[in-house]
Amino acid sequence: MNKRIVVTGARGFLGKHLVNAAKERGDEVLLIHRASDELAIGCNDEQLEAKLSQFAPDAVVHLAATYANAAKGDGLQANLLLPLRLLEWAASNGGVKFISAGSFWQYGDLQSPGAVDFYSASKNALMAYLEYYRQREKVEAYQLVLSSTYGPDDHRGKLVDYLVKCAITNQSVELGNKAKQFSLTDVRDVVAAILGVVDDSSQLSQLSYRVRADELYTFEQLSELFAELGVPLRLKFDNAGFPFEILSPLDSDVPQLPSWQPRFCLADYLGYALSNIEPAGGA
Repeated sequence: MNKRIVVTGARGFLGKHLVNAAKERGDEVLLIHRASDELAIGCNDEQLEAKLSQFAPDAVVHLAATYANAAKGDGLQANLLLPLRLLEWAASNGGVKFISAGSFWQYGDLQSPGAVDFYSASKNALMAYLEYYRQREKVEAYQLVLSSTYGPDDHRGKLVDYLVKCAITNQSVELGNKAKQFSLTDVRDVVAAILGVVDDSSQLSQLSYRVRADELYTFEQLSELFAELGVPLRLKFDNAGFPFEILSPLDSDVPQLPSWQPRFCLADYLGYALSNIEPAGGA
């Protein structure tokens, strides 16, 4: 049965993939952006609640976020104020599922557990509100804790995209702490997880679920993957250039989303992304 889904952050990497996948399977999608336009409702629209009621969604998926220094001041709109407004509307309109994207950054690492910046602190604040609305207002609310993502049409300059571009141009890869461990999840697997929660007719028992593979990569392992594909990387490490890094994420205690397993493999994606690239030093 087709769903009606409200999506914030639809112009981001994950949001675009989610909206396209939802529409491809026949769902109706309503977008909320920073400003109103012909395709979306603005987050400050005075008629936001009325338009939501008119659309009558089955689920609200909150992906909008601001990072680093932008998370302060006006950034609170995306990270906290907008989702609270949407949660309050959902509490007044029963039967609406609320799904929020969390982050491994909320949990810090062994050296610095808990929130590590304003962005992760706002995520933890929202998690507390999600628990309140879940317990007291009976909103079916969930937080899906995400790791770093990659996938088709990724041009954000994040890790996998950055490594691919360095491989293409034969540039040195400038990295931070060599001991860092991290999870990488294909965006299509994250979309499948979100839509799976949208479709699930049973209520899950917990607020937060992890959406990532159990495997943690190291830079050395990634370098080996590129070398096996015939495009070696030249890694350079500079701890001083990276003031804070999560060396080993602490989100492992968050249970993995039931009935979800990643289907896409990083090695296969890299093979696809590098398929038309000659090995460094090639003719």
